[in-house]
Amino acid sequence: EGPEVNYDEIRLFKAGVGGSCPNEAKCCWYGYQNNFKGRTSSRTAEDGNCIVQDSVSSIGRISGKAAFNYGGCSRTVCNWYAADYICNNLTPANKKQLWSLPTYANLQSLEKAIDDGPTSKSDTSKFAIQQWSGADGLQLCQGLNAPNTIGSPRCDNASRCYGSSNGYCNPSYVWGRESSSTFAYNASLGYLLNVSSGVSKGYAFSVRCVLEKYAE
Repeated sequence: EGPEVNYDEIRLFKAGVGGSCPNEAKCCWYGYQNNFKGRTSSRTAEDGNCIVQDSVSSIGRISGKAAFNYGGCSRTVCNWYAADYICNNLTPANKKQLWSLPTYANLQSLEKAIDDGPTSKSDTSKFAIQQWSGADGLQLCQGLNAPNTIGSPRCDNASRCYGSSNGYCNPSYVWGRESSSTFAYNASLGYLLNVSSGVSKGYAFSVRCVLEKYAE
């Protein structure tokens, strides 16, 4: 678990329920998975409710690593405005820590770490940041591919995040910093991580923050 954040300025929606996110407002959505065999959860009705379908604890992982514990029912995605706010307003016990969204270089480093990670649940010779690393890794989820292909939960795009770009939830994507007034850097996890120079800030992606520095 990471530091807490003050959510007073963020609109939190249950995917598929209630109003939509206004333009450039800070919005997040949760619990949106479609009903499809092999995903980590499924919704039971149009209200977006989730039931566990394929337990994340059953996904292959390196021996000795804790099971995944971040399934689709609790998975949350946010637009860039909320993501940036979250990372800039973390309140760790150590008040000298300053956090932010990852830079393009940070995302490239993450890409290399994941690409160079374990190739199977028996491969213990590499740094287990993501692949087959269970709850000890980043717990990103993979899109587009069969479950457990790279030892991560599967999560696909779903048209349940009303108010986001095209209304889609994209949990296998991770936000990066701003690349222009309307675009931001991002990375997507399929078989491996792929970094992009920028997409519209209105999409609904996953959020991971990096420790920027220690304040003097």
